[in-house]
Amino acid sequence: MHYDSSRTRLRTGVAQLALTAALAQAAPALAEDTENLGKLVVSANRTATPINTVGSSVSVIAGEEMEERQNYSVLDTLEETNSITHYGYTNRSLSSSDIMVRGLPGGNTVLITIDGVPMSTPGSLLGRNFDIGSMPADAVESVEFLRGSQSSLYGSNAVSGVIAVNTKTGKNSTEPMKGSLTLESGTYNTYKSAMSAHGRIDDVYYGVTMSGLTTDGFDYSDLKGTGATDEKDGYRNQAMNYRIGSDVIKNVGILDNLNVESSGYYQKAKSETDKSSLVDSDRSNRFVSNLYKTGTTADMFDGLLSNTVSMARFTTKSDYFLDNGTRDNSSGWHDGGRNFYAYQACPEAG
Repeated sequence: MHYDSSRTRLRTGVAQLALTAALAQAAPALAEDTENLGKLVVSANRTATPINTVGSSVSVIAGEEMEERQNYSVLDTLEETNSITHYGYTNRSLSSSDIMVRGLPGGNTVLITIDGVPMSTPGSLLGRNFDIGSMPADAVESVEFLRGSQSSLYGSNAVSGVIAVNTKTGKNSTEPMKGSLTLESGTYNTYKSAMSAHGRIDDVYYGVTMSGLTTDGFDYSDLKGTGATDEKDGYRNQAMNYRIGSDVIKNVGILDNLNVESSGYYQKAKSETDKSSLVDSDRSNRFVSNLYKTGTTADMFDGLLSNTVSMARFTTKSDYFLDNGTRDNSSGWHDGGRNFYAYQACPEAG
């Protein structure tokens, strides 16, 4: 058998040239894809890290994307991501105890943070954790959903995952003020209103959001549609948050920049419920939470070191009311509070 090696080499060379040309044409598209993966996430390593270098499974949803989806709450956004489910038949009011990540029960396995502050209370073992179902999307700049155990970074409350919520701020804004006003209505006498404004003036930036939702709802004890009762189970939610900060010192000695920031979040939700999906009643629950935080960040040595000191106070008030309007203290509902102090040193973000 005669074997023509020169023809084989020629064919191989042609194939290599074709492959090289195809790769050259695809290079701009690949470069563009690489740029799209260049967003920074904080939850994965507790410092700003490019998402394409993070080993954990993490999803990032921007506030603009939540608006395009017309999501009302953070929970609506999380429902559209992988590995998360929630349960319960009462309105939108759902705590982390009602959430499962990758099949693990919620409560003390999934950690929720707002602007880096853990939203859990000392009484959460017996009662409710932060009411993530009532947090409006209007207040949110981005949500990072970190799946899998993160207990080495966040403690034993993060064995199934971390939901990191970042509220709106004008820190990266190029305009003195940008805002929006929303008025909506729907079925069951549902009304929603929201006002948001943020911006930056020289070295001072700010962001503020106020929102509210009210609805008559429908009867939860009549889920089969028999029409046995006209008692509807409504829902009402009010929320407000602010962030204000300033770069007070720049380029002095070893100090590149000294930033001071204060933020706060308030939420009150009331949800009417029935005794069960089959038994009608006039019960309700109320959840109130407050968060206040202040912090200072000093960037030093031309970006080699960033020092952050922060203090925060988080309180919750959770009530369950019986048909006669009295509070049911036997159901495990509670009042609680937590002080948060933190210091972190790392390379300057970005």
